[in-house]
Amino acid sequence: MFWTNVSSVIMSMQEIAYYYLIANNYLPAPSELYTLNTAIWIFTLSHWRIVHFYVIHRVMHPWKTKYIPDFGNVLYKWVHALHHKSYNPTAWSGVSMHPIESFLYFSVSFIPAFFGAHPFVFLATQLDALLGAIWGHDGFGEPGSASYPHYLHHKYFDYNYGETYVPIDWLFNSFKGDEKADSNKLSK
Repeated sequence: MFWTNVSSVIMSMQEIAYYYLIANNYLPAPSELYTLNTAIWIFTLSHWRIVHFYVIHRVMHPWKTKYIPDFGNVLYKWVHALHHKSYNPTAWSGVSMHPIESFLYFSVSFIPAFFGAHPFVFLATQLDALLGAIWGHDGFGEPGSASYPHYLHHKYFDYNYGETYVPIDWLFNSFKGDEKADSNKLSK
């Protein structure tokens, strides 16, 4: 619960920074909410947010490469391992993260901000990231709303870095979700 609350404070600090940047004209702040631009950002929000999540999440796991230093192993050991203490995730573990990981995870809110989206999109992105993490860790069956593949990520560690509705794990061959194959792993 402590790290979950730390993540909430970091998310709030990013919101304060965002409003500071707008107030001092470092970022544009459109005054019109009801535009096609806002609608596109909102209707596609969960899809581009998951791409950001996949990249951030994948970078914080070991890369297992011979040609460049494995910074993912270092990031996992010192940053992301805190989140993975939850082998059987609960809603509290969704944003139970190291402060560096929290900062990176919630930085997704700045993507539309840099493209001049309305401040409502920033807030909607923060809310989607927060609720997505909570719902994504509340178990994998009924009555929960979480995904079975992310549950398997916490159980087996090396795959399912994103979510199934954005097929980026399939694209990079990091998806595993066949229940029969998973039951074979349990017996080994």
